[in-house]
Amino acid sequence: MRNVNQKLFERIGDRWSDDSDDDKPKRGSRRREVSWDSGLPFPKLSGPFSAVIVGLVAILCYKNSVDGEFVFDDTEAIVNNEDLRPETPVWNLFFNDFWGTRLTDKTSHKSYRPLTVLSFRWNYWLSGGLKPWGFHVTNIWLHALASVLLLPFCDILYGGRCPRASFLTALLFAVHPVHSEAGLCSLYDVIETAKILPVDVISSLACKISAFQKSQEVQVETIGLDERKSSSNGRSKHLLKRHAILFLTGILLLLLRWKVMGSTLPTFQKSDNPASFAESFTARFLTYNYIYALNAWLLLCPEWLCFDWSMGCIPVFSMKNPFDYRIVTIVIFWTSLAVLLRKCFSSRNSRNVRCMILSLGLLVIPFLPASNIFFRVGFVVAERVLYLPSAGHCMLIVIGLRQLAQVDRSLARVGFLYLLIAFGSRATRRSAQWKTEEVLFESGLNVCPLNAKIHYNIAKKAGDAGHKLSAIAGYRTALRLNEEYDQAMNNLANMLRDEGQLNEAESLLRKAISLRNDFAAAWMNLGIVLSGQKRYQEAEECYITALKHRRKYPDCYYNLGNLYLELKKYNAAYEAWNNATTLKPLHSLAWNNMIIMLDNIGNITEAEVVGQSALSHLPHEPSLHFSLANTLGKSGKYEEAEKHFQLAIHFDSNNALYYSNLGVLYHRWKKYPKAETLYKIALAIDPTMQSTIDNLNVVRTFRSKQDYSLAKQTKKGKKELQLWLALLCCGSNKSSWRTSVWLL
Repeated sequence: MRNVNQKLFERIGDRWSDDSDDDKPKRGSRRREVSWDSGLPFPKLSGPFSAVIVGLVAILCYKNSVDGEFVFDDTEAIVNNEDLRPETPVWNLFFNDFWGTRLTDKTSHKSYRPLTVLSFRWNYWLSGGLKPWGFHVTNIWLHALASVLLLPFCDILYGGRCPRASFLTALLFAVHPVHSEAGLCSLYDVIETAKILPVDVISSLACKISAFQKSQEVQVETIGLDERKSSSNGRSKHLLKRHAILFLTGILLLLLRWKVMGSTLPTFQKSDNPASFAESFTARFLTYNYIYALNAWLLLCPEWLCFDWSMGCIPVFSMKNPFDYRIVTIVIFWTSLAVLLRKCFSSRNSRNVRCMILSLGLLVIPFLPASNIFFRVGFVVAERVLYLPSAGHCMLIVIGLRQLAQVDRSLARVGFLYLLIAFGSRATRRSAQWKTEEVLFESGLNVCPLNAKIHYNIAKKAGDAGHKLSAIAGYRTALRLNEEYDQAMNNLANMLRDEGQLNEAESLLRKAISLRNDFAAAWMNLGIVLSGQKRYQEAEECYITALKHRRKYPDCYYNLGNLYLELKKYNAAYEAWNNATTLKPLHSLAWNNMIIMLDNIGNITEAEVVGQSALSHLPHEPSLHFSLANTLGKSGKYEEAEKHFQLAIHFDSNNALYYSNLGVLYHRWKKYPKAETLYKIALAIDPTMQSTIDNLNVVRTFRSKQDYSLAKQTKKGKKELQLWLALLCCGSNKSSWRTSVWLL
């Protein structure tokens, strides 16, 4: 019996020992405890020390992005997302998508990330508003935490007691440049994967493969087999029960997700994922496989990093060109994967098999939802979806490093350090590119010069900066690369409208809505163009159509109100602007127009009420203080008007009109010296204000007349006083009297 147990112990020990003969226990001697990663040419570090190093390295690689701006998708996901605001109910986060759109809305992309949005909301509250540094610091710390979490996670995958392998894997993961685009949601992926990834299933499969390979070598007595079988059956039942629970829980969560998103799939445009719209199955198949190969290349050599891979960045395979060179990359990709799988099944060491299968599982399984196999996704390549797969890639590197170390330890050590430095430096440079949109967009142009969306974003940035000619040229380039780019048509039409080219703007907008009939922004902008051409009835129809496609559209209500104002339909204009401010209480233009219109039609009392209501939402908006001050001044409430004029100047001290109108208030208030001072300040800011020049001349004329009248009165009184003093002091001495008068 003792010999049987001895053989059983030795055979189990062989399964978890190293490949090298020196590490295998000698028969008849006490077995040495050798860790699987002892062959790695790096010292063994304690757990806390490893965690500190990994965390610090992760922070150092990305710390230069702390002072960055909100860039690219941050505008929609954070800046314009109402779910971040304290006044929005927290429960809305669980019914809206990542962008703040209702999941049941047909325009929603169904990207459900309530915990991510909740973290954004927490950042907004903690930093006191939209301050980018708070968001960046949180993401960097969370990436550092995710990297540290990989230490115990990878130790489990390696089979336990592998501090060196876990440390090197976590270190590579911390500095991988592909993480520059990843955000908070990846942390939850790491945590949940540590709980849900079927490690035990894959591990047991690996052990069974190894047992099958060694079945001809293992000879143990029946008693030992019965003992192992009993233990194995108990463990199998436990695993079966556990994974049955996980499976049912997963199905329940999927059903809940389907219910929350309105039981409908997201709708994407062809430009989002061109390959998924290809009519030919062969074209789709080849393009998808090329995308898989490109993702693998980004993990191996993360030099081609781009913020957006859509719209021509990766052309769809054409059946007219059967000799596309990209087929070679597909062959290389699948050949490499086949070699790895063959290595798994041909290895005689079960622990190597287990580690390789688990690393491949961690590489492939998290990527499957983005593979277009189960459903269409809204992107071509997204570096953020490689966050978790990169952990499996790092495990494969460490497994290969261990094999290399058995041949040449020095080469393995130098090679790993070189890779670590290369990844770290690239991550630092890439992180710096995400600081501003200008640098980010230019970096994307270097990788994907045929991407129409990159040219679109560069043009949009140029337009926002006031470089209209550059913006128009950029939009035209985007349309040349993608003739059906409706958003570029819409923005180019807006630029041309501002330049007075209304006919071309109208043509572009009509083409945009012909491509996408529910394009609400294009309908609204077409209404603006038609309104500028005095075609008011057509314009009104366009605005109403836009509101049909997007019911909650405050800007459209605002423009519709402007149209009604042109038609002198004051009640309809007020109702439209009121709808705009109801949907968007921070819509200052709509508030201002309501105040000014009510003031002009003589409804002063209601104008004051609307003004006070507007300031309750926008207490620091100078234009609202200015409009309310004008209304109060007309009703003779000079002191209140003065207060609001001063607040307007306080919040915007370079606006000449504010100083000029405060001067008008003082003018009417007969405080001419103050009026003259304010007029002079206004003209110092803007010397071309003719009305202010005229008012200043009027004030000076008034002051001259006042001075003349005062001077006459003062002169007469002065003479009488001089005569009285002379008589008092000098009696009837005339010479002394004249002297006294002169002295006075």
